[in-house]
Amino acid sequence: MNIRRLVAACAALTVAGCSSDEGAPVVWTTSPIATPTSSAAARPRTTFSDGQYLVGTDVAAGTYSTTGPSHGICAWSFLPRKGAGLEEAAGGNTIFGPGYMSLDVGQVVQVAGCEWSIT
Repeated sequence: MNIRRLVAACAALTVAGCSSDEGAPVVWTTSPIATPTSSAAARPRTTFSDGQYLVGTDVAAGTYSTTGPSHGICAWSFLPRKGAGLEEAAGGNTIFGPGYMSLDVGQVVQVAGCEWSIT
């Protein structure tokens, strides 16, 4: 339906007495409806598991603990940038039980096998 037909149809409905449940006339518009936006920026998470994260953006900086692996082993690696492969890792560790890890803003960490929570 083109815009002229839409306007004509809307006008006909208004003339015919079409109204909302509250009795006010129905208003038609071709303008986009504004979507509310959040004024608060998303905060970095303080709990995370399998994946690759940029500290300070994806996860908060701080000391994290884990109760241990959810399946087999728990491993983490520090990468030079988000999207880098494990062959570019510059440190990390593997554990089979509870452990701790400290993260600083700007680091990229990749974890597998366990869930970490800020302490």
